[in-house]
Amino acid sequence: MSHPNVRPLVAVIAGLSAAAMVAMVTASTSTLAGTPGGDDLALQVESGGAIYDSVCVRCHGVEGECGEGPALVGPRALRSFRTAKRLYDYVSLSMPGDAPGSLSEQEYYDVIAFLLDWNELNPDGVVVDADSLEDLALQ
Repeated sequence: MSHPNVRPLVAVIAGLSAAAMVAMVTASTSTLAGTPGGDDLALQVESGGAIYDSVCVRCHGVEGECGEGPALVGPRALRSFRTAKRLYDYVSLSMPGDAPGSLSEQEYYDVIAFLLDWNELNPDGVVVDADSLEDLALQ
């Protein structure tokens, strides 16, 4: 004969276990989907690369070499913007060309992080966000 309080206790433990499993699956799938890692630049660059591959590649090319849009990789590709803030302002208002402003603020930060990484323009490994944009020089 089981104790009358055992069944509710088992239900609570099972519920907590299920909640923990859902949290673990959600965390792992958001990472796989390219959700940035907050203050983790590597995850931000990975997310930006995934966005580039799905949104930007058709105009700027697989290697950023250009196509319909200008080259995004090379010694002078982004330097005319002078700061990551100016690059962000342009990209977030004008890109993608067929749907300007259609990405989220974080997605634009991630794409900028990816482009800076691709061009080796973030030597200090600064996470790209509203606070860091002005300080990231593109020289």
